[in-house]
Amino acid sequence: MADTDLVIPSSIPWDSLKGRDLEECLYWLLDDMGAQDLEWRHGGCGGGGADQGRDIEATFYAPSPDGELEAQRWWVEAKGRAATVAASVVKTAVTNSQAHTDVDVLVIATNAQFSNPTKDWVAEWQATHQRPKVRLWERHHLERMVCRHPSVVVRLFGSALSPQGRAEALRSAFWNRLQLPTGMDLAGCWAVREHLELDVETVLALTVGEMANGDVADRPWPMTASPERLVNLLVTAVTNGPHLLYRAQRGGTAMLPIQRAIAYTVMVSLVRLP
Repeated sequence: MADTDLVIPSSIPWDSLKGRDLEECLYWLLDDMGAQDLEWRHGGCGGGGADQGRDIEATFYAPSPDGELEAQRWWVEAKGRAATVAASVVKTAVTNSQAHTDVDVLVIATNAQFSNPTKDWVAEWQATHQRPKVRLWERHHLERMVCRHPSVVVRLFGSALSPQGRAEALRSAFWNRLQLPTGMDLAGCWAVREHLELDVETVLALTVGEMANGDVADRPWPMTASPERLVNLLVTAVTNGPHLLYRAQRGGTAMLPIQRAIAYTVMVSLVRLP
């Protein structure tokens, strides 16, 4: 399924995404991309205090040819604008970054766009300077990126998710953070279930959610699966059960809904499968 099927980009308020809002969007986008050591220079307040040339700092680790992990230090500057970002803003950001030899990548991001002369200047500057690598993220670039990372949309622009996107977000929240769907989430997915493509991980997440916040008598998710899909669901529940319970115990999450969801899946399987 295409990423664009999960998010409705036109529902994201790009024009008003400035200041702290744009910084927050970039922060969670970098987090979902796998950034480590994230630091929001404004301390989450936005719009105040000197940021010394960057709004967000982050580190990415990439494997080198010999298999070792190499750290890349990123600086990210947010430039919320109603129109094209001025070339002088970009030049100043690039010049400031040169004073810090530990910066590998400089990202200048905007909810608007950069002019062609500005892009040409960056390309010419990069031809004679190896570090830092300068990347310009403008509106259409950010739009593609948030479509690939729907969890960012969940945090900030919930109404911009399609029904399929919301189901994918619930799956991700459960398997990555053991966050359970709410009663409203469960009712919303059930109402449009015939139009959703639900993999077995999503079905198990929804079943656990029902055990905690709903009622499997009203929404029996495993009963909607085909026999072939039910076999996969049973295998997924039984093989992942111990690990999920271990994570729940370590993280202070209630274990009983997970236990009941696995037991319910086994019971449905005994009834429906030969």
